[in-house]
Parts: sequence; structure tokens; C-alpha cells
Amino acid sequence: MRPLRLAGIGILALGLLAAASSQASADGRCIEARGEIVDQPTADNCPPDFTCIAGVVRLDHGVRGTSFFMLDSLAPGRRPRPATVR
Repeated sequence: MRPLRLAGIGILALGLLAAASSQASADGRCIEARGEIVDQPTADNCPPDFTCIAGVVRLDHGVRGTSFFMLDSLAPGRRPRPATVR
């Protein structure tokens, strides 16, 4: 019974994803854009006890912008797996 329930959840998730992507591509205001975001730590406009990250966004189609994130906590990432020699 459990594998059947997991398969049902997977099918539902794929259906929702397909519906969302078809709606986004059908909207005439949406475009596909590629580019880069370059971020770096900054102390400008950053409250004490926060880590702030500011950046520049450059995309094709002439899209330009900035980003600013305020982080109030950090968590360590996953440890890399040790290399295996075969």
C-alpha cells in the first residue's frame, strides 16, 4: 500500500508542476531570460548582528538590477563525501 501512495503523490506533484509551467509559458508577459547575479558581503546599510549580501543582476533582454539580502543566521552546509579510489 505504501508504494502505491508514494506513486500517487509523485504523479500529483508532476501534474502540478506541468500545470504551473504551462501557465507561465502561456502568459504573454513572461520571457525566458539568462544572465548572472554577482553577490558579495557588504556592511553598507547592514544592521548589527546581521550578515548582508549585495549584488548586481545582469540578464539578457537588457534587464539590469540589484539584490540585497540580510541574513540573521547561518547554518553549515552538508559535508562533502570523501573521495573514493577505485
